[in-house]
Amino acid sequence: MKHMKYYLIILILYPVFLLAQDKPEIQLQSGQYNGWVEVSPDANFALLSDFGAMILCDLNNGKELRKIPEFSGKLIFFTTDSKNVIYITDSGIVKKWNLYSNQTTEIFKLPPFSEFISISLDLKKIAVKISIYNKIKILDIENNKEILDFKCCDINYQYIKFSPYFNYFLISYKNGIKSNVFDAKTGKLYKELNGELGLMHSVKFSPDETMFLSGNSKELVLWSINKKNPIMTLKGFYMYYQFY
Repeated sequence: MKHMKYYLIILILYPVFLLAQDKPEIQLQSGQYNGWVEVSPDANFALLSDFGAMILCDLNNGKELRKIPEFSGKLIFFTTDSKNVIYITDSGIVKKWNLYSNQTTEIFKLPPFSEFISISLDLKKIAVKISIYNKIKILDIENNKEILDFKCCDINYQYIKFSPYFNYFLISYKNGIKSNVFDAKTGKLYKELNGELGLMHSVKFSPDETMFLSGNSKELVLWSINKKNPIMTLKGFYMYYQFY
């Protein structure tokens, strides 16, 4: 288990270590870049937010490659092979952008009155929030069928984070006192997290969904999906980025 702790941390931070290996510095004009960055798993590309557009940069030479103007800012991640980017437009359409062919493909259109939450890593499931009913729905993308209809008992949540293949989801509440993990297949409470949680700013699940790393303004905390108490706490480290 001790080795698994360090394996997860290294796995999550691996792109950062790659960037430190003789990668060029990226400089953008003042006011152009607003601080949002996503790095590809192979650390060859970076996506930068530009107030409603995505800027794709080559991390091997620091050059800006291209820009997509229709990005809404609500979703962006690289596929595991680093060849595609998944993003959502202002009109609520989830698209896949192939970085090599520069072609985009429509994956899914959000239902009326819904807000995007997450999409599974295999692109088979999507989670949306129906705010007027305080509900979370998981939908089958291929068949456009509802898999789960989950009503949130407490509207004061900070954010919701799904595991890569939608076996679990975590709800962190705005008061920073409580965070719960739910079974994404049934919607039932899987476990309550114990300890001084603080206001969670971000959560990263391991690829096999057995562990996750949470971050607040003071520390990183490593959890097992099957235990209520933390496995490890790293003081003085933090990760801070917004999930939608």
